Amino acid sequence: MQNQDLKLNGYELVWSDEFDGDKLDRAKWNLNPHMCGREDLEVRTDESAVKVENGAVSLISGRIDDTHYYTNASLTTDDTMIFKYGYVEIRAKVPSLKPAFPSFWMKAKAGYRTDEDNMGEIDIFENFGETGKLSFACHNWWTGGHSSIGADTMAFDSREEAENWHTYGLRWTENALEYYIDGNLCNTFDISEETVGGKADLKSASFRDHYYLVMNNYVFTASYHFSTPERVATPEDMFPINYSIDYVRLYQKPGEGEVVIL
Repeated sequence: MQNQDLKLNGYELVWSDEFDGDKLDRAKWNLNPHMCGREDLEVRTDESAVKVENGAVSLISGRIDDTHYYTNASLTTDDTMIFKYGYVEIRAKVPSLKPAFPSFWMKAKAGYRTDEDNMGEIDIFENFGETGKLSFACHNWWTGGHSSIGADTMAFDSREEAENWHTYGLRWTENALEYYIDGNLCNTFDISEETVGGKADLKSASFRDHYYLVMNNYVFTASYHFSTPERVATPEDMFPINYSIDYVRLYQKPGEGEVVIL
């Protein structure tokens, strides 16, 4: 794909990690279990399932035995950096096969929300174990409730193409969430009105809070309520599964938005 839609005129790089060196920069990242462990999935909060080498970080999912698996805890900036508005992008090799559940997403930071009882979530992309297919979404969460809107796209024609290096980005303004792959606009959610997509309980105000970044290389296992038979890990599946990120970069226009180092 060629960059046909994305224009960053006037934007400046304000935060990044190029993953140079041989270890995770703990001033920028931590490993917190935003995706929970289960009886058949160990979520490792140490760096045994995260490897930094050759200018990239790899999030690793593996097999313990025929019915038990492991993955890394969420790679996140929740205790290091939050931001409001801008264009955020990763260059990554994303697994595109069963039973992988890789994602790049954002959550509104507690203490920085317009409504502390309503947490926003923006999913820049998710792959639900399907070759070439990516999903985009935004959510509101509150005690005892949830509302969301989403969209899918067949971004790639083959697993080989899907698992090559590509860029995945979100341009976030006070009026829109724009989702990009390789600079091409794939989806937009209008957040200029009081609600999103006409859904009364999906409030646009929650998408004007400060957010942190999250990346996961989760696995569909039998105990996960979101699993379906065609997604669940089996002894025949290929492991380990790597999700490699070359860089994470955040751009903003001067005077629009904010970055907070925690």
